[in-house]
Amino acid sequence: MRVYDWPTFSSDKMRRNRKKIKKKGKQDSNKVSNRKADRHAEWGRGMENRISSILTRMVEDGLIHSFEQSVPRSQKDREGKDFTVRKSMEDKIEEKYFGCTISARHLNDSIGKHPYVPQWLTPINIKDETMRKKVLSLF
Repeated sequence: MRVYDWPTFSSDKMRRNRKKIKKKGKQDSNKVSNRKADRHAEWGRGMENRISSILTRMVEDGLIHSFEQSVPRSQKDREGKDFTVRKSMEDKIEEKYFGCTISARHLNDSIGKHPYVPQWLTPINIKDETMRKKVLSLF
């Protein structure tokens, strides 16, 4: 004897409905994650611009000779070289590269992809002096 009398449904019909719900949910979450990725990319590029302004001040102060910021999605950018910094050392100019990210998860990925290029986690609230020390530590 049954204690509960549950309504019976066709199992195929239930399975089809479940698949529709899952598909719809995935599509919605992809739209959200794409927007989130766009926001994070925008914040990252803003951070690169801030680092660029710090490097400009370093050139004006005579701490480095010059620098170059890689264009997003360029060959250098794909190699993990977001910035190229040049400094006069004795009679020659030395050139060093580094990459930066605002995401700790992406930092581990980029360290794995580009082991010979220094990759730095640069939080949004990083101090200018800290960034200057990091750049000077390359040489």
